[in-house]
Order: sequence, then C-alpha cells, then structure tokens
Amino acid sequence: MLSTFGKEIRKSFVDFFLSKGHTFVPSSSVIPSWDTNIDFVYAGVQQFTDIIKGGTEAVAPRVVNSQKCLRLGGSHIKDIELVGRDGYHHSFFEMLGNWSFGDYFKRRHVPGLGTDEECRKIWLDIGVPAGRILPFGMKDNFWEMSGVGPCGPCSEIHYDRIGGRDASHLVNTDHPMVVEIWNLVFIQHCKEANGVLRPLSSKYIDCGMGFERLVSVVQQKTSNYDTDLFTPIIHEIQKHTAATHQYQGRFGDYDKDGIDAAYRITSDHMRAVTVALSDGINFSDKNRRKNTRKINELFKRATIYGCEVLGMERMSMNLLVPIIVQQLGETYPEIEKNQHGVVEAVRVEEERLWKQRDEGMRHLKEMFRTQPPISKVFPGKFAFIIVQNYRIELQLVKQMAAHRGLTVDETEYQRLLLLPKPERTSCFNSRAFCLSNVPNINESADCRSAVVRRFPSPALFELDGLQIVPDPDWWNVSERIQTLLSRRLLHENGNPLNLLKRRIVTFFDTHYRNPRGSSPLFTVCEGEPRLVSVFDNFDSLLIPADHPSRRTSDTYYTNRDYCLRAHTSAHQFRLLRQGLDNFLVIGDVYRRDEIDRTHFPCFHQIEGVRLYAAHELYGEQRPDLSRMSSLFEETPVEERSERRQERHTFDTTKSLEAQLKGTLESLCQALFGPNVLMRWTSCFFPFTHPSYELEVFFNGKWLEVLGCGIIEQKLLDSAGAGSKVGWAFGLGLERLAMVLYQIPDIRLFWSKDSGFLSQFADLRPDEVVKYKPFSKQPQLPMDLSFWLPDQKKQIGDSLRADVYDVIRSLGGDLVEQVNLFDQFENKKTGRKSQTYRIVYRSMERPLSKDEVNVIHKAIEKELSEKFGIEIR
Repeated sequence: MLSTFGKEIRKSFVDFFLSKGHTFVPSSSVIPSWDTNIDFVYAGVQQFTDIIKGGTEAVAPRVVNSQKCLRLGGSHIKDIELVGRDGYHHSFFEMLGNWSFGDYFKRRHVPGLGTDEECRKIWLDIGVPAGRILPFGMKDNFWEMSGVGPCGPCSEIHYDRIGGRDASHLVNTDHPMVVEIWNLVFIQHCKEANGVLRPLSSKYIDCGMGFERLVSVVQQKTSNYDTDLFTPIIHEIQKHTAATHQYQGRFGDYDKDGIDAAYRITSDHMRAVTVALSDGINFSDKNRRKNTRKINELFKRATIYGCEVLGMERMSMNLLVPIIVQQLGETYPEIEKNQHGVVEAVRVEEERLWKQRDEGMRHLKEMFRTQPPISKVFPGKFAFIIVQNYRIELQLVKQMAAHRGLTVDETEYQRLLLLPKPERTSCFNSRAFCLSNVPNINESADCRSAVVRRFPSPALFELDGLQIVPDPDWWNVSERIQTLLSRRLLHENGNPLNLLKRRIVTFFDTHYRNPRGSSPLFTVCEGEPRLVSVFDNFDSLLIPADHPSRRTSDTYYTNRDYCLRAHTSAHQFRLLRQGLDNFLVIGDVYRRDEIDRTHFPCFHQIEGVRLYAAHELYGEQRPDLSRMSSLFEETPVEERSERRQERHTFDTTKSLEAQLKGTLESLCQALFGPNVLMRWTSCFFPFTHPSYELEVFFNGKWLEVLGCGIIEQKLLDSAGAGSKVGWAFGLGLERLAMVLYQIPDIRLFWSKDSGFLSQFADLRPDEVVKYKPFSKQPQLPMDLSFWLPDQKKQIGDSLRADVYDVIRSLGGDLVEQVNLFDQFENKKTGRKSQTYRIVYRSMERPLSKDEVNVIHKAIEKELSEKFGIEIR
C-alpha cells in the first residue's frame, strides 16, 4: 500500500522510474553555474540544457530526479505575490521529473505547430474520456525555457480537489480547487533569436510534477500547507509566536487579520532562504547582487510577517532552520551538511535587519517630528529614503504618516523610483542624507540656532590654554560637562581606556616604522585642544551646512564660532596643513547624546590618517612603478562611482583600499586574536569615499568596531596635500573596551572606586582581563512628567537635549538611563506634555528612595525655573 508521508511519496516517484530503466541524477544547486542569464533554477530541465542543445552527452538516455527550484521574481513575480494568499504557490518547491534524451517519445512526430492530435489520440487510447482532454493553444500548451532555446508542445494534468463534477471550465483559471500537478513537455524544437522554430535532430521528453501539489492530492488536503511538508514548520513557528490562535488554514475574507497568511508566508520563505543559503548564496554576496537582493527581500518578508504579524520574538528566525533541515536534509544532503552555517547566517542577518529598521524608524520619527505643522503632505523623497535605505515598507510609512494626519506624496515617490539606478544611487545612497535633508522650521539655514539662555555662561571660558568669550545666546555647556572636562581618563592608571589606548599605540609603533626603522611612522597627537572652531569641527571635513550634527541639540557651543570637539577628526585639516602625513589623534570628545548604558556625553576616540605619494603607494605593492606615472586620472570622470572618486585612477583606489583594510584587519587581529572573523560593509562619511565599517565576530555576535575610508581629494587639496592620496579611520575606545573587557556600563569608566580600577591597574598593554562585577545594586526608576511652556517654539528642538543635561548635572553618575517614553497633546487646550523615565542606580552602593527623591525634586525644580515647564 502506498505510504502517504511526503518523503515516501517522493521515493515512490523515483523508484517507479528507476524500475523503468531510468538513472537517478541528483538535484543541481539552485544557482545555475551553467547560465549566467538565469538568477535561480526554476525548472528541473535546466541542468540538462546543454544535453538538449547537443553540447554534451547525457549520462543516460533516461533519467529521473527531484530538483530544488526557486521562483523569485522576473516572469514569476506573480507567484511571489500569491505565496500565502493561496494554498499552492511557493517561492521554493521541488520538481519531480523524468527525462528521455532521444530515447522514448510520442508515437510519431507531427511537424509544424498545428493541433497536436497525436497526443490527444494517445490520451484517448489509454482511456481518458474525450471531455477531459482540453485544447488551450500555445499560451498554455507550449513550453519554452526562455526567449530562445529548446521548446515544444506539452500536455498538462490538472486535478480537481473536489471531484464528482465537470470542472473543465476551471482549468487554467488559477482556481484553488483545480490545480496543475504534472506537465509533460515534448521538446522537439529550438527557438532562434528571430523567433523561428528549428526542429531538433533528436527529440526529448521533459516531464515535471510539482511535489508539494502531488503530496496534497495524495494526502487529500485542499492546501499544500496542510501537508506534512509544512505542518512541522508551522508548528515550530507557533512555539515562538504570540498569536492568539493556532494556524487554522483560512484564506481570503475568512483570514481578515492575516494571521494564517503570515504563517504560510513565513514557513514558505524560510524554506527558500534555507535552501538558497545551503547552496552558497549569502546575504552580502557582491558577485551575485541580484540573487542576494532577492534572498534578502525574501528573508525580510519572512521576518516581518513572523515578528510583526505573528508576534514571534526577535532573533528567533534561525530557530526555524533545524526543522526545515529535518524535512529536506535526507533528500538533499548539502542542506544538512551546511545547517550550522545557515543558522548562523540567518541569525546575523536578522540582527542586521532589525538594526537597520530600528535606525530607519528613529529617522522616520525624526522626520515626522520636524514636519512643518501647516503641512499635511509628507514628502515623497523622505519616504523614498526610508524605504530604500532601511528595509522599511512604503505601506508602513504610509500607515505611520496617516496616524499623524499626514499623506505621503506618492507621486514624488514613484518619480524617484523610476529614475535610472545611477541617479537614484547618487541622490540617495547615504543614510546620512536621511536627517541632513529634514527641514527644521526652528533652525536657520546653517542648521544651527541660538539657544534660549538656560545654562549660566562665565564671563571668560578657558580650556587647554585657550580663552574664549562665551555668547550667552549660544552657550549650552552645563556644569556637569565642565566637570567632565577636568577628568583625563586616558592618563589615569587603572582605567581600561588608558590600557586600551596604550595597546593600540603600541601596535602602530611596532608594526609601522619609518623606512630606516629608527622611529615610528605614525606621530601620536594626544594634546590637541578640545575647544575648536566650527570650521575645524565641521566645514573642513565637508560636513553639509544643514547636517543635524551641527545643531545646538547635538553639539556643545561656547559661542557662534567655537564648540567642544565632537570628534578627533576636528584636528585633521590643521595637522595636514602642518605637513604631517601619518598621525594618530587621541582624545576625549563631547556630544549631547541620549542617556543609557552605552552612551555618555563624553567619550574617547582615536583617529588615524595615512597619506601616500605615488612611489610610496605603488612601491609597496606594484613593481611596475614606471607604468604608474600618476595617482590621478588625466581627465577626471564626470561622475563618481560607488567604489571610487572622480579623480582617482582605478589602481589608486584599489591600492589604497588594500593598504587601509590590511592595516585595520591586522589591528583587529592584534586586539581580538589572530583567528577573529571579520567582514566589511559599505557606509557613508562626509570626508571619505568610498567609506567602510569593519565588523568582527566576537563572543557570538557581529560587532561594528570602526569606520574608515579613502580621504576626499578636495579635502587634501584645501589642506595643501593635493599631490598625495590617503585614508583615514576612527574608532571609539569605550565601544572597544566594553567588548574586550566585558564592561557592562559606560559609566564605569568614570568610576573612582578601587574595586573597579584595581582590576586594570599596572597591566601590560597586551594583557587581556575580563571585568568582574564588584557590586550589583538595584535600580530605582522614577517618572518625570511636565507640561511644555507656551513658548515651546522659541525653545525649539533642543529641549530634549537640555532636559538630559539638567538630569546629568544634578543626577550625575547615579543616573543610569533616561527615556522619553510618552508625549501627549490635550485636544481641547492644545497643551503638550512629555514624560521621561529616569532610572537611578549607583555602581558602588545601594540608593535609598529618600536620597533619590531629593535628586528627583531638584531636577524638577531646575527644569521649572530654567524652562518654564509645569510639573504634572
């Protein structure tokens, strides 16, 4: 008796044809190595194309197999849209097939393309009633692989799931109860480029049966998703969801909440992703961009439907891979062999996906926040940026806009979507564009605005030997920040930042020496002034005038022209003008940032720069230096590409990139160990192009450790170094130290507790220690809620940063985290309120409720007096 288990049905099909003298041929990869014009294998016959064309000999005159197939777009785009909406379309499916290469064929050959009466007669001869043999013409009964190549007439077998009726009028109508299960193709022609059909010297049989559909018929199910090919996957999904009901197999209007469709889409797409990854596709394969893009999109759909519709926990998609491997691994051993790699690839990609979407949602909310109140139309270009750069769907942008009473300008969005790809890329290829182009009605053209006087300014401000007369209208340096300026953590023995700094400097001193080896190649600049001009901090680095980092809500200003440095790159231009070619800039930098365990208004950076003359760059890599007369194109190209600047030659860019990546990979190996896994991703910085981020796989996670790129040539020109080319990198010491030493909270770097400092005191730079918690104190969360003053527009968008500064000033290191978690507008009065949650916790001792109340009341009082808010 025939088993109804899916894997046994597959085996029965193969065994039947083996008994008829066929040879089993394993499935090919879904990546068609024999045809670069095809993205994925979508039919069983494709691996035999060369045989049919006469290019190679067949392994046997009769073969049988089960072929992995992917249908992801192109002529199959409709199939993708139908996945989950019906019960029989899939992005990945198995094709059971049998072939004859010049062996058996129809009883005789009928020339031309008239009605294939021969086939009709054969069906009649074996007992099929005439009423069940339907002619459909070339549209449905002529098969071709692509625009040119082998082709021929075919007979399709359709099955009526209901039965006991005449369903002939439902054939080829996409009716869910009448589905095609087998296609018998008689390959007897070859279609030329001009459309002419040339008869083949040998005739071939290509019969393909959809495995999933066959199983549903044998198991008497009305949907493929109700078979044992899918139910184990759906049950696994249910284990990780918050859905209020189990999968019920509903479709259309009966599935109004879309829950059942989400189950089907998630299970189907994860099958396809698992198969593609096991066959060698990866999520960032630059050599197969089209394939990669389709798999990324498929994975995104699976993740969004799984997590946002079904309520699966984030980072749980990789948990579906083992059950899929269990279903397919016995038939396709490569899937089982590569299971571990697939699980890890899915986990890493989901982490990246959520990181991108979360960043995009932050930018989108910022765009909504800065939308002029008189406008009810959300610009299409902003929607386009979010969709293109952050893997967020247009539908979601429209829904969020609608909740705020806005309508997305879809005409502008569609216009941008229809632009040629180079234009789209050049306009919107950087994530930084997202906020640098958001209008702010409260700010001037240069993206800055004087602040309402909130922090008392001194008559004279002195820092690092420089004296500045503050402007009360610009001064936003709180007392807390002034206190931080007095600490020099990089010089304190026992501070892990000091230890890590020495370790990095030692690496460069040891590995990079001047030609004769007498001195280090890189000059270490550690005493640069922390008070810098706006030109040095922004303009010299080509940062746009409307970039959000220039805002008073982001940067600490002393007056209109001077600010606390926001990055060590602020010294790059001046040091280049002084003639330095190779240097490291080390120091503390200041930004008005959010408050949590990984952010602090003061942190520490190392910036590295290296310049090359032609003989220095090519002399290290190219013996044919005489051929390289210049670093630059004789005639600069009109437009830059993603990979190089207008003036740089291809060889210049290639050599610079090799030097840059080689240097930083060696640094990461010195820090994380020689066997650390690394990967590069493209990104955007205003003063480098191309730009990259380096990630390392450490303690089970991919972590971004630094950013870098090839220095913009116009920056070098203006700095007087235009005859050279170079690269730059920047890294945050706190980020690295928290990873390397497993330090859980950024505030610990500012601790004076001996329990912390003693763990890192008197260590050699190359010694690696892991932080041991010396105290676990309880958290004390308290809410701060207030009505905004009537002059909110005058206060502007920097209010949140000012609230953070007041909390820092009065709460100090006792404040672990601050979140703005609610904003409310009274519809009757128009008054608006904000609520912040402040989490208090000492790193060194338990806090009492009374002690925290005193601090909290002081914060409320300070905010009321300075900003005119009304505590709720």
